[in-house]
Amino acid sequence: MSGLSVVLGGKAGQGVMAAANVYGRLAGRSGYDVYIRNDYPSLIRGGHNYCEIRVSDVMAESSFQEIDILVCLDVNTFERHSDDVVSGGAVVVDSDFELDGVEVPVGSWIEELEAPEIVLNTGFVGVLAYLTGFDFEGLREVLRDVYGERAGINVEVAEKAYDYCRDMEKVVVLDSVGGGRPLVSGNEAVALGAVSSGLDFYFGYPMTPTTSILHFLAEHKDELGVEVVQPENEIAVVNAALGTAYAGGRAMAGTSGGGFDLMHEGFSLAGISETPLLVVVGQRAGPGTGVPTYSSQADLRSVVNAAHGEFPRIVLAPGDHRECYLHGGLGLNLAWRFQTPVLVLMDALLCESRTTCELPVDIVGVEEAVYGCEDGYKRYLDTESGVSPLCFPGTEDVVVKNSSYEHDEGGLTTEDPDRVRSMQDKRLRKQKGVEQWVSGDVGVNVFGDSREAVLTWGSTKGSVLEAVRMQERDFMVVQPTVMKPFPSSRLKEVCSDLDTIVCVEANSTGQLSGLFTEKTGIEIDEVILKYDMRPFRPRELKERLGGV
Repeated sequence: MSGLSVVLGGKAGQGVMAAANVYGRLAGRSGYDVYIRNDYPSLIRGGHNYCEIRVSDVMAESSFQEIDILVCLDVNTFERHSDDVVSGGAVVVDSDFELDGVEVPVGSWIEELEAPEIVLNTGFVGVLAYLTGFDFEGLREVLRDVYGERAGINVEVAEKAYDYCRDMEKVVVLDSVGGGRPLVSGNEAVALGAVSSGLDFYFGYPMTPTTSILHFLAEHKDELGVEVVQPENEIAVVNAALGTAYAGGRAMAGTSGGGFDLMHEGFSLAGISETPLLVVVGQRAGPGTGVPTYSSQADLRSVVNAAHGEFPRIVLAPGDHRECYLHGGLGLNLAWRFQTPVLVLMDALLCESRTTCELPVDIVGVEEAVYGCEDGYKRYLDTESGVSPLCFPGTEDVVVKNSSYEHDEGGLTTEDPDRVRSMQDKRLRKQKGVEQWVSGDVGVNVFGDSREAVLTWGSTKGSVLEAVRMQERDFMVVQPTVMKPFPSSRLKEVCSDLDTIVCVEANSTGQLSGLFTEKTGIEIDEVILKYDMRPFRPRELKERLGGV
């Protein structure tokens, strides 16, 4: 089997995403690659929510529009998606809907059992599990793990639905192939990566698409050893993170592009005070409130140039869930190594999509910073590297100054021109160390070997790789993963003699394309953009690449 495409839809409040997560875990534990994309409006109740679930025996990196099985928790889902069901596919509906399809009286069972209405979703997962050939015992185990003490009624309804379908013809049989893997979101992966590098505190204000970092770390704070705090707004978030780092705690903050706008002053404060700071920014559709639950790649220029003044910063841009984990850990270590703010730039699709992924837990660890509390301690000691020894308040006989004003080596405010220039030079020297770290292969991923290349970044990487595999002609895929400092030398090495370069990104102005040409001097031959706030589909992208 090369791939099964399932769409499960209903209203907000019907547990659409919970049902997709249960089925995704079942498929993942059976050894399949799983990719789940959520699509939902900015509503708590009502509207139309749906999840695209891709199950494959090869790596699944995006979702398809074509549907093999459509599971309808309401009539609206049928009306919106039934035309996309492929020939030979199946549509699953409740018997009460009076629609053509695989009819199962889940709603009636819910009434008979006096079960909560939301358990309807689990009943339909039972139907889906049967139609795709999974053993019910595997589903029972997943339901118990997910719902714990609440599993009883969920198991009962799911089993009733599964047994009801036993005389039906299965759509496809997905036997367990072994080697089960965890199902994680990009937000969970970046959080776990930061934990692996010694994260002590997480600060966040609920704002799509990074809200689930807050929820995930709060739910698992005891086992992960992380204190989780929700301040009153994004300004308080960044200031709390800075105060925590000043006191010696490794801190991370999460927000959206709009929330990060409110953090700019604090971000600049991190620059002049040389306070280690890691911020995860999840891009969503703007400007303003925009289309708040959908994805975009329109904040690249904003983030790499964020905040006032000149100071070193690092911007990492993962393209898949494994890279989210790596960059969560790497970002925290870099913030403390160079004592400068670091951003992990993601987008809503990458933040919220879920996939089976082997996280590289043996690669990331805690990297110690430069410490020193000798007599006559100077917080901003002017060193060759620009990195001064850290010491924290509470250390005996040591005063640790932290200032938003320009200062001398001891942290005392100064407006003396020579000292101002000296401190600017000191901070900017750290940029040389950062650029040296980016030199070589770090910062750019290259897939394949061809004189024709597709340049892309972030979550668009998955659709590009799948589209390229569908092509009859060869394309090399080039993916920058560090946006500041931009890996110009490596990109020149890879791209300078190519016949064709096509840039694919999800914004309306070609931000990566412009940054690439600005930093390398190499012109892009064609730019393929999508800015309806929905992801590129591999087949759609295949056609567009074929016309280049």
